[in-house]
Amino acid sequence: MTRERAAALPANDWRSKNLITRSPGSRAIWRWSRNCADRRAPRRAPGAVAIAWTLRQPAVTGAIVGFRSPKQVEGPLAAATLRLAPDDIAGIDALTAF
Repeated sequence: MTRERAAALPANDWRSKNLITRSPGSRAIWRWSRNCADRRAPRRAPGAVAIAWTLRQPAVTGAIVGFRSPKQVEGPLAAATLRLAPDDIAGIDALTAF
């Protein structure tokens, strides 16, 4: 979900009023995920970075991820084997400490 896509959601879509998609914290997390993904070799999808961070949480046993097309499966699928560097983890941890 990009900031632009969240802003373009119709008023009758529950996500348009969801604090998670509208919060400044979410925008910061999207930027962090994009920057972290861009530093990877090979480059990863920002969603894969966010999913990898989510899956490393001790209380999380799985992540529910949605796709709109078969092509979209490739990026997030990389999260299963993506290992985040300690500074990457610290960066997202700092953004989610609210």
